[in-house]
Amino acid sequence: MNRTKIICTAGPPIYSEAKIEALVKNEMSVIRFNCSHGDLKTRTQFLKKVRRVEKKLGKPIGVMLDLQGPKLRTGDLPEPFDLKPGEVWQLSYGVKADKIKKIIPVGFKGLSRSIKKGDEIFIADGVIHTKVIKKNLNRVFIKIIHGNRLDSRKGLNIPYYKGPLKVLSAKDKQDLKWGVEHAVDFVALSFIRTPHDIRYLQKEIQTLKPKSMPLIIAKIEKPEAVQNIEEITILSDGILIARGDLGVEMRQEQVPVIQKRVIDLCRYHRTPVIVATQMLDSMRLFPTPTRAEVSDVASAIYAGTDAVMLTGETSAGKYPIKAVAVMNRIIKQVENHMIEKTFRKVPEDFGVMSFRRAFAFNVVQMADDVKARAIVVLNRRGEMTKRISKIHPKQPVYSLALNKTTYRQLSLYWGVFPLNMKAKKTSERITRGIEILKTKRVVKTGDRLVFFYRDFDSDHLNMKIVEV
Repeated sequence: MNRTKIICTAGPPIYSEAKIEALVKNEMSVIRFNCSHGDLKTRTQFLKKVRRVEKKLGKPIGVMLDLQGPKLRTGDLPEPFDLKPGEVWQLSYGVKADKIKKIIPVGFKGLSRSIKKGDEIFIADGVIHTKVIKKNLNRVFIKIIHGNRLDSRKGLNIPYYKGPLKVLSAKDKQDLKWGVEHAVDFVALSFIRTPHDIRYLQKEIQTLKPKSMPLIIAKIEKPEAVQNIEEITILSDGILIARGDLGVEMRQEQVPVIQKRVIDLCRYHRTPVIVATQMLDSMRLFPTPTRAEVSDVASAIYAGTDAVMLTGETSAGKYPIKAVAVMNRIIKQVENHMIEKTFRKVPEDFGVMSFRRAFAFNVVQMADDVKARAIVVLNRRGEMTKRISKIHPKQPVYSLALNKTTYRQLSLYWGVFPLNMKAKKTSERITRGIEILKTKRVVKTGDRLVFFYRDFDSDHLNMKIVEV
């Protein structure tokens, strides 16, 4: 079983229970619904398939709803437009696309007021590079520097854009309502710029009165988010390093440095972190990745990411199952090498130690000392599991969850394998936990387990060593 988790983006190539099951058998832990594409009806049908597969396999599948957020986009086109170098096109609000008149509709009314002549605009993740040559009240005229084919609803990136953007659009609020009604486990927000954006999303979710609170994932795609990264990391339940837009908004050579910095910061603050975008991008078209892509995935794992994410590879690619299988093999190979050495953190890596963090380190140390087969955490909401996960113990961490939401949310944490259990009494949970692990052939008679739990009555942290 892999410690680093795999997230796959939903799309037509995996729209069947058989395909979803194949993904899970290749170690997919979380499935992502990208709200920039698709409709609520299709999404609902897809989610039902995911839940049926989860029940059949008896393995949690976390569901992430990725809100479009305040991203500037082109509008719908009747057919793909070919934009060629030297041509001049118009970006216009409130008009239809016109190939002959070279008009591209955009969904933002204030675009012309927010940019100036000479600004660069990148379209479709930077494959189209343009420059503003003039503008008027409703239109922006751009000259194509590097052209390409343009499809409908592609993103516009304006580096260091300072114009007004709503945290959540009307569409985002509709998607969020759907997510709360369907009890998604994670809500990711695109193009976060400040900690205020996180607080705003938290309040919006609370107004919907969810039965269970989804974890909020902050997507790092803007320079402002990088500038505010520590506070965003502290406020968020998870961080997603979206390297595609980040690499357009900032210089490409800055992205690897930012990635490493954010991963280290997330480990320090016990925040799960995801590395995403173009990890195995060539597998959208080909059955094997490039050597550079394999090394890229491996580097993220060595750096300490909790999860790696596939986007177009599974949502629109020709080889979605193969892509996940390749990702699975890379993770296994790298983690086998890491376990041969040592990859857990030590107290000095985290600075000043709180009592709870120090206790978690002692649990991991004890598991090493007694050569435990596994660490077993008795959870309420998953906080103690997160503390153990971030230390990266050699032993697998089995986390016993009291409810389905925690059970699924734990699927994102590095090295954690969730188990669902209704029992609340500590002695009963320990006994039942051992039974489950024996049934799953995880442990055998004579193995040692280190249990980590908090008393419901006293709220004290406890550790117990059990020989099976």
